[in-house]
Amino acid sequence: QRLKLPGAEDFLEVWLHESLVEPKIVDRRGKDRKELLIAYRIHDDRLGYLMVTPTDQAFVVRTFLFLTMAPSPEFRQLEKRLGLTRTDADYLRLTEVGPYLHTDLRQDERLRSTFEAAGCGHLFRLPTDSRDLDPKPFAADVNEYLRLAA
Repeated sequence: QRLKLPGAEDFLEVWLHESLVEPKIVDRRGKDRKELLIAYRIHDDRLGYLMVTPTDQAFVVRTFLFLTMAPSPEFRQLEKRLGLTRTDADYLRLTEVGPYLHTDLRQDERLRSTFEAAGCGHLFRLPTDSRDLDPKPFAADVNEYLRLAA
């Protein structure tokens, strides 16, 4: 649901498989630090994380977190740089790929450089489709909502 990439629907499970066959563990969570945060990748680019809990018999993928969702390292950077909260990110739909593909977010220099500094710059380089020749206005709303100076 959070990775609606034009023309890539058939590959999402392949990338899931590749991410689990060669896992890149980014963090360990929980009181016993056994819960794993594993990078979900398309080639070398992270698009999110898999929350994985090991059991005696298997590894259970509990959920998928988009790159900018809490508690990802990228979210923590956006929180620090923009004052972004989990509620803000959800409200603005920054926890989905759509705003990075189909809006003018990529044309706003300040927001784009902030997202790049937080490790999310590659989201703006994902392939788009013909709908994006005239991107939806969105960057001004993000700036206003987050009360960023003009």
